[in-house]
Amino acid sequence: MSTPRSDRGRVVAASDCERCRPGLVTQPVNTISSLGFVLAGARVVAAGRRDGRHRPGATGPVGWAMAMAGLGSVAYHGPGTAFGRWLHDATLLNLAATIAVTDLAGPPPPVDDRRAGRGSAAGRRAALAGVAAGSAVLAHPRTTTAAQAGTAGLATLLEVRRFSTRGPAPAPDRRRGLVAAVLAGAGLALQVNGRTGRGWCRPDSRLQAHAGWHLLSAAALWARNT
Repeated sequence: MSTPRSDRGRVVAASDCERCRPGLVTQPVNTISSLGFVLAGARVVAAGRRDGRHRPGATGPVGWAMAMAGLGSVAYHGPGTAFGRWLHDATLLNLAATIAVTDLAGPPPPVDDRRAGRGSAAGRRAALAGVAAGSAVLAHPRTTTAAQAGTAGLATLLEVRRFSTRGPAPAPDRRRGLVAAVLAGAGLALQVNGRTGRGWCRPDSRLQAHAGWHLLSAAALWARNT
């Protein structure tokens, strides 16, 4: 895919199929679809606050991590600078690692157990702060690919364990898990087959496979957490 000479040092998202254009928004469709993570993350945070539920990931941490990943993706597909790539990778790593941390921590203790509740909350905050700091470091170009593969694999394994070791789940939880799995699987198919040079890649189309992956992944995380 050709890129204007003046933009070659600036564009970093050319492997995501959509033809890179000069200007502030390098890949318009991929940029706009990135906002799906922001909207879905806001819905997750709002749902947790409204319902007062404390399922793993139902409240703040995963929702905020989703929103930040969306903004990182906007920076990556929009201006497309080296900083945009770092922000994209750092926030994506943070999202996967936050899901893993919330799965490992499990549900908080009962509300009436105040001492345990305070200890659990402090531990979660420390773990999430460590995750954010580690993600910022591991987003370096030399380590980001391996770090993304590792955190995504860990998060997936912990998600499987979460749904398979709790015994019979209530029907709504089963439905949420099934919907999230189907959406995530469909999004992964778009991501793999829609890369530059793959069969589903149409560089000049307004229907971008990578953008579909953004929206389906955001919807899967929303279904998982609300």
